[in-house]
Amino acid sequence: VKNFCATSPHKDSIWASHGVGINKRSMFKPSKAAKEKGDRFGHYWRLSYSSRRQNIAHLSFDANWWKTFLWSRLRVSLGGSGCLSFFGEWAKASLGGQSRPRIKDEHKLLIEHIRAESPSEKDIGDENVEIWALDPNHENHLLDVVVGCLVAASFEGLSMAGHAAPADRRQRKKYSLGKNKKGAA
Repeated sequence: VKNFCATSPHKDSIWASHGVGINKRSMFKPSKAAKEKGDRFGHYWRLSYSSRRQNIAHLSFDANWWKTFLWSRLRVSLGGSGCLSFFGEWAKASLGGQSRPRIKDEHKLLIEHIRAESPSEKDIGDENVEIWALDPNHENHLLDVVVGCLVAASFEGLSMAGHAAPADRRQRKKYSLGKNKKGAA
């Protein structure tokens, strides 16, 4: 992926990204050395450069935190602040002993992928964290796509109505697509 980004004619507009697990949570806390190197930090994400000469950036994010964030949005009542919903028929139907909403075919695959992982709780220091794991015989590719979109929205400084963005994100310098990641034309 990094090689594709580095050799693409659009390399100034695209970045490689990936989610990391609980063993790398500390990488999202800004350090003086990382800031001096030019890394940028946001809400459970970090943009770092593997090579300043080639201008290759890499966006890492806490996959477990963002999956929990996604599910917390899906659990908000329809019309509530921060609600994420899909259009369709939301009458409840019994499937395998569980009550689930019926959905239109347009969203069926997306919903199956979003439901492909289950959380378990783990204490890490003084924090209780949900760790997400793929359920057997399921695929989660579209879950990863939705989570990536949430991270991208956070990176661009977007926040939900009624929920302030973290303080360090509100003052972020804006970049246009016509400039590379260093801001040079």
